[in-house]
Amino acid sequence: MWMFIGVMVLVVMMVVGPVMMIRPTPRQRRLTQLRGTALPAGMSVRMARLKEGVGSHDSYSIAVYSLPVPEELKKTIKDTPRFNWRLLRRNMSHELHLAHYWDWEDRAKAPLEISNSLLDWLTTLPKSVRAVEMTGYGPSLYWTEQALAVELTEGSLDRDGNASIASEIKYLHNKLTELLNIVVATHRKVESI
Repeated sequence: MWMFIGVMVLVVMMVVGPVMMIRPTPRQRRLTQLRGTALPAGMSVRMARLKEGVGSHDSYSIAVYSLPVPEELKKTIKDTPRFNWRLLRRNMSHELHLAHYWDWEDRAKAPLEISNSLLDWLTTLPKSVRAVEMTGYGPSLYWTEQALAVELTEGSLDRDGNASIASEIKYLHNKLTELLNIVVATHRKVESI
């Protein structure tokens, strides 16, 4: 009799075990919520590979949150070198880096005017933002999707005391909008000279 019960428990465990393993983890559920909330906010999310460091062939997968360029700015931005660059956050400070930690990727750098305009803005980004990119399609932040330390107001915390998904997406959207505004304003200033 006990043998039969033992075998039945083992059979149930073999059936239920794999089902339990395919359930999403809390982190996977959070990432699904983050990415799902970004789309209605007007952002796109994709996965990309980012190099570990200068000259490195090693890379890792990271989420890229992008904001499309508004229709009225597309003509201004299209095919302009000022709008085709990427800054990577380095792990160590260096005097040659922009704002101590940001280094240009292998491809073209932004003009000096834009670099200078970005100095203060870059220091406001959390460490979980690993790269900043500007293309003719719009600004992008390469984010590890770790919880952001955003300025919180009452109601923006979840029951565990973490920043809510909506407040994190709002923060990213604001940072992308700020980046676009900085680059476009600098471009217009340079063009008017």
